[in-house]
Amino acid sequence: MTGWAPTWDLITAKLLELRKRKGLMVTVVLLIVAPPVLILGLRLLFHAVDPRSYGPAGTPGVFQQLSNLIAELGFIVAATLGAAAGTTDLSDGVFRGLVVTGRSRLALFLARVPAGLAILLPVAAVAFAAVCLVTSYEGIPQPTSVNVNSVSIPEHFDQAELQAWLVQHPQQAGLAFNGIGPAPSSTLSRAAIDSNIASYFGSYTAVEVTGFNPEINEMMKIGLWLELEIGIGFLAGLGIGSLTGQRTLTTILLIGLEIVVTPILAGHVIPYFIDGQRAPKCSARLTMRERIAKYSFHSALTHVSGRAMEEQQTVVVR
Repeated sequence: MTGWAPTWDLITAKLLELRKRKGLMVTVVLLIVAPPVLILGLRLLFHAVDPRSYGPAGTPGVFQQLSNLIAELGFIVAATLGAAAGTTDLSDGVFRGLVVTGRSRLALFLARVPAGLAILLPVAAVAFAAVCLVTSYEGIPQPTSVNVNSVSIPEHFDQAELQAWLVQHPQQAGLAFNGIGPAPSSTLSRAAIDSNIASYFGSYTAVEVTGFNPEINEMMKIGLWLELEIGIGFLAGLGIGSLTGQRTLTTILLIGLEIVVTPILAGHVIPYFIDGQRAPKCSARLTMRERIAKYSFHSALTHVSGRAMEEQQTVVVR
């Protein structure tokens, strides 16, 4: 009897089994890579042909929508691939023969995990990298100032720099942060600034992050959460498929989980079921959405007759 850990030869054999399913492999690539590449390609083409009518291809809003699209389709495709991996030996009638040879059932199961992830994770990484590249290099121009309550404040201030700027511009500070703190007025005193600088800085950073494209480190974090969600989809499909032996049933159950159940659990607080809402699938989706949503914004009207399109990236703090 062999050990529970899968050998390298067993992993490569399971990977080859999955790769031989040409239709499934084509589906994986088409559903994960094709939608963002097609959408971004069309946006690049339209902007190149008529920049007056069509804005830049990469915007925070497009980044948010395509990232969520990759996550949705990626989970469904991963669940389908996992269900196929979990039922292949049973449907082909070779599972009993593999067990008779002395192979551990746990090793047979675990060998499918790296085999499936080796297919899914690179494909998802390619799709998300295309979104990040277009957002970074073909996106909207980044603003040089932050608009807080119709007052322009230079960007990238830390708390000390913001405090110094407010002290030097008390009237603008009063207009920008009027209503924050115990004594609102048109001009902020040095004492008011010193006592409420934490609140002012929080409002400033909230406006700043909303109007900018995601930074590289944030893109990497979002990408890792996306990969985690796809990995969870594959493991769920693999586990349920191995348990039931039914590929179609497993796929339908997990599509229902992704389309119906997960949005409800991630978007609403259900009393007495908070622990269930903290399940890995919901937690991964919720964390990824929170990170993406920081960079979403509502664009101004993009079709401006007779003028080059300029998208306003400022959010007013009321």
